[in-house]
Amino acid sequence: MIVLYSKRNCIQCKATKKMLDKIGVEYSEVNTDDNPDYLNSIKSNGFKQLPVIEKNGEMLFSGFRPSEINKL
Repeated sequence: MIVLYSKRNCIQCKATKKMLDKIGVEYSEVNTDDNPDYLNSIKSNGFKQLPVIEKNGEMLFSGFRPSEINKL
C-alpha cells in the first residue's frame, strides 16, 4: 500500500497526487496539517520536504519525482 504524506497548499503534493491518479496507483493520503504527529516520523527518517511517499511501511522519497512515481 502506498501512503502519501502531504500538506495543504503544497504544489508538489498536488502534482504527485495528480500523477498517481493518472497512472492508476492506489494510495491513502495523510495530511500533516491535520495530523502533525506524523511530521516527527518523517523528520526522523531524514526527510525535510513533502510530499513523502511510503510503500509497505518504508519511506522511499520526498518531493515531486516523476521517475520515482512511475516505478510505483
